[in-house]
Amino acid sequence: MKWNSIKFMSTALILSLGMVVILAFGHTSFNNTKSNFKQSYFKESQLKLEQAQLQFENLIRGANQFLAQFSQTDDAMNAATVTDPSRLKFLLQTVQQTILNSSSVKLGLANGTLYSGPSAAMPASYDPREQMWYVLGDRSVTKPIWTEPYLDYLNQKIIITASRTIWSHSGEPIGVLAVDFDLSSISGYIGGSKIGTQGFVMLLSPSGTILADTDNFAIGEKPFGDRFAAIATNAQVKPIAYSFKGKPYYIKLNLVRENGMAVVTGVSMKEIDEHVWAVLFPVFLTGFICLALFGLVTYYFVLKGIAPLQRLVSLMKSVEHGDYSVHATIQTYEEIRSLSQSFNLMTEGLSKRDEELSASNEKIYRLAYFDSLTGLLNRRHLLETTTDALSGNPELGIAVIYVDLDNFKFINDTLGHSAGDQVLVEVASRLEAIAYSDKYASRIGGDEFIVVLHNVENRGVVEEALQQLILSLELPIYHQKQICNVSASLGVSFYPEHGATMEELLQKADMAMYQSKAKGKNQYCVFDKSIQLQITEKAYIERSIKEALRNHQFELYYQPIYDCAEGCITSVETLLRCNSPALLGIPTQTIIETAEQTGLIIPLDKWVLEEACRFAGKLNAGRSRSIRVTVNVSANDIAQQGFVQQVEDALSRNQLNPDWLGLELTETVLINSFEGSRSKLEALKEIGVRIYLDDFGTGYSSLNYLKLLPIDYVKIDKSFVISMLQSDRDGLFMKTLVELTHTIDLKVVAEGVETAEQERMLLHYQCDMLQGYHIGRPRNEENMLRDLYPELEVESLQNL
Repeated sequence: MKWNSIKFMSTALILSLGMVVILAFGHTSFNNTKSNFKQSYFKESQLKLEQAQLQFENLIRGANQFLAQFSQTDDAMNAATVTDPSRLKFLLQTVQQTILNSSSVKLGLANGTLYSGPSAAMPASYDPREQMWYVLGDRSVTKPIWTEPYLDYLNQKIIITASRTIWSHSGEPIGVLAVDFDLSSISGYIGGSKIGTQGFVMLLSPSGTILADTDNFAIGEKPFGDRFAAIATNAQVKPIAYSFKGKPYYIKLNLVRENGMAVVTGVSMKEIDEHVWAVLFPVFLTGFICLALFGLVTYYFVLKGIAPLQRLVSLMKSVEHGDYSVHATIQTYEEIRSLSQSFNLMTEGLSKRDEELSASNEKIYRLAYFDSLTGLLNRRHLLETTTDALSGNPELGIAVIYVDLDNFKFINDTLGHSAGDQVLVEVASRLEAIAYSDKYASRIGGDEFIVVLHNVENRGVVEEALQQLILSLELPIYHQKQICNVSASLGVSFYPEHGATMEELLQKADMAMYQSKAKGKNQYCVFDKSIQLQITEKAYIERSIKEALRNHQFELYYQPIYDCAEGCITSVETLLRCNSPALLGIPTQTIIETAEQTGLIIPLDKWVLEEACRFAGKLNAGRSRSIRVTVNVSANDIAQQGFVQQVEDALSRNQLNPDWLGLELTETVLINSFEGSRSKLEALKEIGVRIYLDDFGTGYSSLNYLKLLPIDYVKIDKSFVISMLQSDRDGLFMKTLVELTHTIDLKVVAEGVETAEQERMLLHYQCDMLQGYHIGRPRNEENMLRDLYPELEVESLQNL
């Protein structure tokens, strides 16, 4: 019988349920039976405990009463001056016989004399004053004191003694009266007292030493050690579990009220469990026998019930091997009949599904290996096909052409995605129409295509194909009577010259394509080592920038800006300098452009902003006239979601007046995202930061944008300053530019002022501010402070 068959699972399930019921019943029965036995033993324990306590209390009370009464007699109080010792000895012997279980009665005097009953021959060295019972009794004032068990060396028995002080009629202590008890005789009280067959009853001293026990074997031991006090506290409330001589017991304890001794009973846990199992074993055995018989009956009926299912399984195996013509005709049970009908419907459905699956395989294949929009090979299919061709014929000449459409995003944004899709389909058609027989065309994503030319004999053939591509893509594409003008930038790599794998060839062609875009688009570029060197150089600069940021190798210089109306320097522009040996000789503009392309401009500009704010605080500390520090902002900065908050945080950290900070942005930065840039600049201007439009005249140069943007200053590019002295027309243009800017309430800053003649002309044109080498060269922080505050000492400058 297989373990995963219905026969096995059904039988196992029923047997498991039966087993669970028996176990649940057994668990409940065991717990209830054990609880009943425990309660029975606890009741017996409590009864024996109370009986033993009563007996011991009577014995102890009798001894205490004797000591109290006899100590008040004249014979005892005059013992120190007695003239006839025989009377006192006789009296003690007589009294001893009346005290239950006592072994002797002794009277020791302060002068060392000892009287006892019965009489005992004491060695000459025996001094009662040195004995433990005398020392303890001598300390008693109002009640007897009981000793711990000790060995009576006269009769070699373990005894305990109750003793108390004897006082004379004048109130002077004259000796100690004591009663000895043989512990073996005390144990007789509980000699037959056991709880069950394995339990015990004990009498313990106040310190936990056994004085009497059931078997008289453990006298003198301390079963609870140092924990007796804590155990005694808990065991008086309810039975507690405790291991004695390696066996577990339930301990119950009562204190003897007369002298603090304790009566302890122990119920054996093992005995309780043995009784429980003795009672329940026949019950469990009967249950398991019944379960086995029930399992056999169940198995028989399961076999009979699943026979039709086995026949149906045989039919299913035929279907598994592809035979859909089988038909189930089983009519035994209602459920099996329904299952047979479902089986027949399933075989019909599978047959129909095979037909549909066969028809859709081609569609799945095309989805996996072809672009769904253009029908060209997708990237995966292109790589597999070309890799197979390279491995089959390593001498094969191959050209990989990377095609990237120029301004395709503009078509999507202006005419919609349906127009963009139509353009992509038409471009794909034109790529396939190139007059080159052995080729593959592929769309690898977005507006990027790959054309692979096989069996290339020379580059002239490839150049002809490239010219065809450029001319073909220049032809207009029509969408709903609208013309879509497209062009493409192409990059080319050759096998095996530029790579041994298709991935390498695609990478090199991609590099060449970006080079053609940089040259002006709508042209092609063949990969060469110079392109690789440019990429490598860019990567080197990127790594060096990261290292310079980590090692604090950037420094800020400041170039003064002269206010024509104030007649002094009122602001400085922040300029970046790099002290990294790795970037030595690389122009700062190249470093900045690489940082913008790689995203490193964000952490770099954040550092610049923080340093500039720190310097602005130092520059204006305690000064009556403020000097503004301006910082250049890139497109990456203004595009950040939290740029405004970043500026506010920098101002807050440096406790800076917002008017001491200016932000310079170029026209291109603002126009790329006009609405987003304007909202952020309005927020910055609202808090008091001044906004400068940098390099005006080199970008869009729209006066309408000047009117709409929230700017305060326009910085005219130095090219206009240089040319204004070259002709009257250029001078008039410069004058008009200044006047128009003033008409919209903006101030003008002229950049690149390098001669006195330029300064004179700009003052004549009423230009507001001047900046350039004629005004002042860029200086580091210390020198700029020295230039601005020449009256201060060097130490004062450093402390600013």
